[in-house]
Amino acid sequence: MVLYLGIETSCDDTAVALMENEKCLANEIITQDSSMFGGVVPEYASREHMDVLPKLIDSILIRNNVTLHDLSFIAATQGPGLLGSVMVGVQYAKSLAWSLNIPWIGIHHLEGHAIIAKWNSSLEFPFGILLVSGGHTCIILANELSKYEILGSSMDDAVGEMFDKVGRCMGFPNPAGPYMEEYAKKSKSAIEFTIPLKNDDSMNFSFSGLKTAAIRFWDQSDKSEQTKSDICMGLQKTVAKSLESRLENVWKSYNIKSWVFAGGVASNLYIREKITNLCEQNGKNIFIPEPKLCRDNGLMIAYTGYLYYKKGIVSQYNESAIANYKIDHIKFK
Repeated sequence: MVLYLGIETSCDDTAVALMENEKCLANEIITQDSSMFGGVVPEYASREHMDVLPKLIDSILIRNNVTLHDLSFIAATQGPGLLGSVMVGVQYAKSLAWSLNIPWIGIHHLEGHAIIAKWNSSLEFPFGILLVSGGHTCIILANELSKYEILGSSMDDAVGEMFDKVGRCMGFPNPAGPYMEEYAKKSKSAIEFTIPLKNDDSMNFSFSGLKTAAIRFWDQSDKSEQTKSDICMGLQKTVAKSLESRLENVWKSYNIKSWVFAGGVASNLYIREKITNLCEQNGKNIFIPEPKLCRDNGLMIAYTGYLYYKKGIVSQYNESAIANYKIDHIKFK
């Protein structure tokens, strides 16, 4: 029996999971309220992690009748993310593991998002990844654990970042994505926005122009609730079409049979349905984590750590948090 913790603190969510082999015993998230600031404040986020993380771990262990001495290893997000936030999780995991004389395993945040799709599924390497979140929008080829190749990425804003910036202008709390998804359901006539890089054959993305167009449309509109809904639906449709076009460009050069759609934006039911339909129409196997596992969570970090642990791969105690950690630069000493 292998009992272990997964800690995720890359941004403003404090997330911890407790697992026994491949069974999830707990997966809990405490989200900070940053609405008073209009967005995430790094210093505030890291201080909240310092306060919340020990209490959350203690609570999970007590409710599952487990002690720290029962643990085999501790996994934590090593990056990328807000440096202060990532440091809290890494330092806590390393210190706790060292005191217990057990390994700690530093996990790449994006790898965690992708690998959780393997949990309780038939997904096997190699596979393609369409990862769309608040901080990243990219297409990645996963050859094996820790071996990734970036095929395309956003040249400016990530999709989730674009949603947040537009949503803030329209008065939505942060993160705006879930609220905008609900508003889109009330749309009567979606606003038609230009699809970014429409005639471009590359695998890269761009969403800053779409962001600017949506904000300008809102500023010049009647600012009614209906207009707000129509903008939200228009953004969803345009993002979906942009993602579809990039996948189609990839498929012209890469014969990748299995695909993962991951990241916080993958929880958007409209967009995930469009990506699912596109993959199925093109004979691709599509794997999408359930919506609650698309957002940042401790389970994705724990399970990825477990796969490394089974291979005998662990991190050194002198390794540190890496704010700008590239997924094609994962190395274990």
